[in-house]
Parts: sequence; structure tokens; C-alpha cells
Amino acid sequence: MTIWAKRADSRLSKPRSEEEKMKNEKDFRATVRNVLTSKTFSLIVLLAVVFIVFSILTDGGFIRPRNIKNFINSISVVSLLTIGAGCLLISGQLDLSAGSIGTLVGVVFALLVDENLLGLPIIVGAILSLILAAGIGAVNALFINRFKTPAFITTMAIALICQGVTYVLTGAKSPMIYNDTFNAIGTKSIFDGYLPISVIIAIVFFIIYGIMLSKTKFGKTIYLVGGNPTASYLTGINPVKTSFILFVNSAVMGGLAG
Repeated sequence: MTIWAKRADSRLSKPRSEEEKMKNEKDFRATVRNVLTSKTFSLIVLLAVVFIVFSILTDGGFIRPRNIKNFINSISVVSLLTIGAGCLLISGQLDLSAGSIGTLVGVVFALLVDENLLGLPIIVGAILSLILAAGIGAVNALFINRFKTPAFITTMAIALICQGVTYVLTGAKSPMIYNDTFNAIGTKSIFDGYLPISVIIAIVFFIIYGIMLSKTKFGKTIYLVGGNPTASYLTGINPVKTSFILFVNSAVMGGLAG
């Protein structure tokens, strides 16, 4: 009886093992297919193609460490802008004024800490400048949510106003900040100069906002509002409040970039 039972078990186990093997192969193929058809993979391939093409055109000069460092350092500022704008896009809104707000806030900060003018401490100047950015973002949110003006028109108008005020304050000249500690954020690097501090700051913000969007209640609220504002309102979510927070956040991130 024991021998027959073992033979029966072996006969039953073979189909099961074959079934499991086929299932694993199917799952593997599905995973590979999902990776190859994902947007992330397409962007990585496109980036690799750009690097290869420009490396060939410049005889390898494009991929030199110094050039890569400058390239990464330059996009760290844009990264902060994209974080705020990206959250708004997820919620179904648009902000064209973040860059202009950043420029204005950067100029105001430079004027606040200028020893020939107010000469405020760096921290105080930074706080006041970010408060200004938050106020401009609140104006955007007010016009869009209260007066129902289109986000495209409102944020473009605010951008033009910020550009005009910046021109008046500076007279078309770039203000300078003579502070070694502050200037180190944009110029210094670690690991023998290969990793700029500004890039580290951008990576930290990406991690924070990535966790916020994927793991927190507010992050899920942003996706719900962007998917269907009416349905989100019926579930107890306030789309206007969410929009207000995101416009202020976009302006503040623009101010940080500036």
C-alpha cells in the first residue's frame, strides 16, 4: 500500500510541478512585458539614446564627468519646480507661474539679505521670501477656485506680473549674495566634487513627496481629486481646499528653486 501511495503521489506531483513551472514562466513574461511597455522604461531608453547620440557628435565630450556634473546640477533647480507642478497636474490643475515666482522670490531674498539694504539674516530672509511665495500661490488659488478663472490664464497673468516686478526691483541686473554658507548650496559638491549639494537637496524632496503621494492620506486625496472632483466631493473630500494647498505648495517649491 505504501509503494502504491508513493507512486500515486509522484504521478500527482508531476502535473503540479509542470503547472507551477508554466505559471512562473507566464508571470515572468507578464512582468517583462509590463516593464518593456512602461513609460519609465521608454524614458530610460530615450535618455540612453540622447546620451549615445551626443557622445558620438562630441567625440565623447558629452559624457565627461565634469559635463555630467554640470548637467545634473542644472536640472536640480528644475526638479524642485516639477515637484510642485507635478502635484498640481495629478490633481487636474496647471501652474505656469512657478518659474516666475521663483525668480521674484530669489530677487527679493537677495535684496533682503543685502548688507547695503536691509541686511537681514539668511534664515529670516529665506522665511520672509517663502511667505511671499506662499502668498502669491494663495492668490492663484483664490482666483481659480473663488472667481472660477481658468488656471491657464490666471497663472500666466501672475507670471507676467512677477516678471514685471522682478524687472522693476533689479533694473535688469542680477543681484549678488555674498554669503559663503548660502552660496555653498549651489556651488559646493561632495565625493570629490562629483555630487553637488543641490542635487542631494532635490533627491531628498523627491523622496519626501514620493512617500507623501504613495503612502499618505493626502497623497491619495490628490489622486482622487484629479480623477473625479465631483466623486471626491461626494466622498467627503474638499477639492477646493486641496487645490488651495497645492497652489501654495507649487509657489513655495518655485520659491525654493529660486
